[in-house]
Amino acid sequence: MEGHTDMNERRESLINVVIGGSGEEEIERSSIGDNIIGGASVDERGFTKKNSLPNKKARLELATKLSMDIKQSQLEWHENKTLKQENDKLHIENIVMKEALENSIRDNCEENIDENQIKIEYDQLEDEVKRLTAQALYENDKPLWVSNLVGGGETLNIKEYARLFTLLIGTKPEYFTMEATRTSVLAPVWHWQWIEMFPCIVGKTYTTDVISISIGGNKSGSLLLIKTELQIISDIVSVCEVQFLRFCKKHVEGVWAIVDVSVDTIQEGSQESEIKNCRRLPSGCILQDMSNGYCQVTWIEHMEYNENLVHDWYRPLINTGVGFGAQTWMATLQRQYQFLKVMKSIVDTIALFVAVDLSGERGIRMLAQCMTHNFCVGVCATTHYWKIIQLANEENSKLMMRTNISDLGESIGVVLSATKTIWLLVKHQRLSKFLTNEQIRSQWDVLSNICPMKRMIHISKGETVDSNISLFSPHEDDSSVNKVILQDTCMDATGSLLVYATIDSQEINTVMKGGTLLV
Repeated sequence: MEGHTDMNERRESLINVVIGGSGEEEIERSSIGDNIIGGASVDERGFTKKNSLPNKKARLELATKLSMDIKQSQLEWHENKTLKQENDKLHIENIVMKEALENSIRDNCEENIDENQIKIEYDQLEDEVKRLTAQALYENDKPLWVSNLVGGGETLNIKEYARLFTLLIGTKPEYFTMEATRTSVLAPVWHWQWIEMFPCIVGKTYTTDVISISIGGNKSGSLLLIKTELQIISDIVSVCEVQFLRFCKKHVEGVWAIVDVSVDTIQEGSQESEIKNCRRLPSGCILQDMSNGYCQVTWIEHMEYNENLVHDWYRPLINTGVGFGAQTWMATLQRQYQFLKVMKSIVDTIALFVAVDLSGERGIRMLAQCMTHNFCVGVCATTHYWKIIQLANEENSKLMMRTNISDLGESIGVVLSATKTIWLLVKHQRLSKFLTNEQIRSQWDVLSNICPMKRMIHISKGETVDSNISLFSPHEDDSSVNKVILQDTCMDATGSLLVYATIDSQEINTVMKGGTLLV
C-alpha cells in the first residue's frame, strides 16, 4: 500500500510537471509548487524536460508506463493545468505586489532625498546671496565708493547705496544725516582689545548680553549685544551712545568679518524716540591674513546722527569722516599698535640728563597713557558721571565736577574739569609743531614762563617723530620748583593731541626706578 501511494504521488507530480512545461524556478518558489513537485524522481523530471509538450502518442506511452488509462491521464492533466494556472496567477500577483511595494519605498526615499537636497541647495544659495551682499561694501569700487580728495580713504555714494541695498533698520529719523567711509591699512596680527586700541574714540563700552558663542574657541559665530559711547575729543560735540549687535564670522580660510549694527529700532517694543543722537548702520571690518605676520584691515564706518546736535565748527569734520570716519579709526589703530609694540620691546630712548632702565621707561609710558585717558574722559564727560557747574560763551566754555571715591591713578575727592574750545585758522600740523617746540614753550605754558624748563627724557612711541613722551624739569640753578612736566604727544593725518600734567619730582623718581604711583 505504501508503494502504491508513493507511486500515485510520483505520478501526479510528473504529470503536472509535463503539462506545466518550463518554469521550474518559479514553481519551487511557491508552497503549492513545492507540494506538487516534491515526489518526482530524477528520471521523471528528465522526461518532462525532453517532452514539455507531449503529443497523444507520448501521453499514451506515459499512461502505460504509470499504469493509467488515457482518460485518467487527460483528466489529471486538466486538473493540474487549472491548478498550475492559479498558482502562476498567484505568483504573478505576488511579484507585482512586491515590486509595487519596493517602488513605493524607493519613490518615498527619492522624494525625501530630493526635498532635502533642494532645501540644502536653497540654504546654500541664500547664504551665498547674503555673503555677496555683505561683501559688496567691502569689495565694490565705483560707483559705490568715491575716493576722498582730503584725508584719504573713500566715501560711500549714498544714492547708489540706497538703490542697491534695502534699508535694514527702518527709515532715517528726522534731522538725521548719514555718513559712511571706508579705508584699508596693513597692521600686525595682534590680540586686540577694542577700548585699548581706540582710547580716543571709545569712551566706555561693555557687553550686555552674549546671544551666541563660537564653536571651537575661534570666535566665529559669536553674537554679542554691546553698549558703548563714541567720542570726539571736544566738549562741544555730544557723545554718541549706541547699542548694537556684533557678529564675528570666519568667511574663508584667512579671512574674517566683524559686523556691528544698531538694534535700537528692531527690538520688540522699541520706539523711534529711543534713538538718542546716533545709530550704527552695518559697520565693521574685514581682516585678511597676509601670511607674513600682518593682515589687511578694511574698515567701514556707517552711521546716522542728529545733525542738529553737532556744533557748526565740527559739521565739516564729521561730514567728511574725520570725526567718526574709517580713516580716524585706522589712524588711531596704527598709532596705538605702534605704541603697544614699543611697550613690548627695547626701544630707542633718549635720556638726556638722567638714567632710566627698561622698567622705569615702561612705567613712564603707562603713566602717560593713563594721563591721556583721564584727559579724554574729562573733556568728553564719559566713563564717570559728571555734573555741569557752569556754561559760558554759548557752551564753548564748560566747568564740570565729579567725586572720586576709590579710582586709582588720581586723587580721592572732588575732580574738576574745565574746558575751552577755540577756532584757529591754521592746520593742526603747524599748531602741533608750535606747541612741541621747547625753545618757545614759555610763550604759552605758564609754568615754563615762571621757571625755564629743560627736557630730561624723550621716549619714542612709534615710527613717527611727532609721537613721543617727554619729561621736562626746571633748570638745575632753580631748586625752588619741585615739580616736573610729563607730556604725551601724538599726531596723525586726522589730528594732533598734546596732553601734559605736572607731577611731584619724588613721585616721578619712584616711577623711573620701576615703582608705581598709588594716587
